[in-house]
Formats: sequence, C-alpha cells, structure tokens
Amino acid sequence: MEAEAVAAHATIQNLEQKLAASEQSSDLFARQLDNVKESSQAKLMVHEEEVSLEN
Repeated sequence: MEAEAVAAHATIQNLEQKLAASEQSSDLFARQLDNVKESSQAKLMVHEEEVSLEN
C-alpha cells in the first residue's frame, strides 16, 4: 500500500512539473506572438508612410 502511495505521489509531482512546463511554454508562445504582432504593425506603419510619401 505504501508503494502505491509513493508511486501516486511521484505521478502527481511529475504531472505538476509537466503542467508548469506547459504554462511556461504557453507564456513564451504568447510573448513571441505579441512580438511578431508588434513587428508586423511597425512594418505596416513604415510601409504606409512610404506609400504616403510617394503620393
């Protein structure tokens, strides 16, 4: 019975670690997505300014 409890505890710890890693990965992806969005918006603004100056 104690071996089962130890195994269950180890499984819970493993799942908690996986959850934490998943949350960190998700946060990193969200930050990267924000960076891409900001970069794209900046490029679009530069492009719009260039087009405006041509006209």
